[in-house]
Amino acid sequence: MSIRKKAIIYFSAFIIALVIIGGLALDLIITNNFGTLERENAERDIIHHKEMLDLNLVALHPIVDDWSLWDDMYDYAQDHDPDFEDSNLGEATLESLHLQAMYIWNKDGELIHKDVLTDNSLSMTTTDFDELTRKIKPLLDLGDDHKFYSGYVANDNNVFFVGAHSILKSDASGPYQGIFLVLRHINTEDPKSDLFLGGVNTPVNLYQLNNPDVAKDHESILSELEKNMTVTVTIGPNEIKSYTLANDIFGEPVLLFESTFTREIYQQGLKVKSFAEIAITLIALVVGFFAYYQFDNELIKGISTITSFMQLVSKNPQTKERLALHTNKEMSILSDTLNNMLDQFSEQQRMVEKNNQELARINKQIADKQQELAKGNQELAELNQAMIGREMKMVELKKEVELLRSKLGQQPLP
Repeated sequence: MSIRKKAIIYFSAFIIALVIIGGLALDLIITNNFGTLERENAERDIIHHKEMLDLNLVALHPIVDDWSLWDDMYDYAQDHDPDFEDSNLGEATLESLHLQAMYIWNKDGELIHKDVLTDNSLSMTTTDFDELTRKIKPLLDLGDDHKFYSGYVANDNNVFFVGAHSILKSDASGPYQGIFLVLRHINTEDPKSDLFLGGVNTPVNLYQLNNPDVAKDHESILSELEKNMTVTVTIGPNEIKSYTLANDIFGEPVLLFESTFTREIYQQGLKVKSFAEIAITLIALVVGFFAYYQFDNELIKGISTITSFMQLVSKNPQTKERLALHTNKEMSILSDTLNNMLDQFSEQQRMVEKNNQELARINKQIADKQQELAKGNQELAELNQAMIGREMKMVELKKEVELLRSKLGQQPLP
């Protein structure tokens, strides 16, 4: 596989890895942050819903103040004037004030008056109201202090706002003459019918925790609310639900608030994430393409040029062509180094050829001298052979002379 193909594979893998890592980072940063913001908004809104319901307790304050800090009521707590009862108390008063019960005790703790609305919708009798107020009264140690006491209270079937105040003079002076208490029903079946919750835009549900089915259905939520003020649960990609509790005057959970919110913030976060992923992908492609272009232009093309040039040199070592790479400093140095090596190699080749020519000339001279020497040796051998033949003839001639002298009786030659 060529280096260019490998580079394409590596840079493609780099771009894919960059996109994947970017997507994971976006999911961690954007989606989680938008999810956290969504939960915070939902929890803030559910607390706001509870605060809106709590405004009913605030709304009870002026009603209770008007009745408990009233000179006529102050006198009634002492003399039990029937005319006061006929003129001011009764079911009509409860209906006009949107109350379900009104209780008045004197300073000795004796119940001197009560008014109760017992309609079929509440499924409560006067005895049920009496039992409920008997649970509340021990907490109402209000005395001469200008105190307003309020909260939630519930029996087996209903939940009420309760408001109470010491019966004092209109200038809030004493001495204390008793306790004035009122109850207002909370319509958990239709929370939007409430004066304040009716202005809340998001859906809100109220569940009475004295209902065993409610406690069972929301067991895990209630368990979490023991540790946290609010709990938010994801229902799906488009909805979340947030919960909080309201405690009664005894500190026990009595109402479970539930609000359902559309996941607009989260969906917006997903859109932002999608745009960011597209942007990261485009950036990765541009950066990857630019990086590959630079890598290809400054390294791969140079390596390819060097490879082609070296193939040319291997076929024609005496080539006069030279590299001209100046894409970057390193390639320029490599190009100059290779050119210098080729120049040195060419010079060495030229010197070798020159030396070979000189060696051939010397060898020719040696061959010529050897040929001359061989010719001289041949002539010498021939001369030597001729000389030896002459001597041999002289010896034979001498032998013949001696033979003739011996025949003639002459003395041998010295």
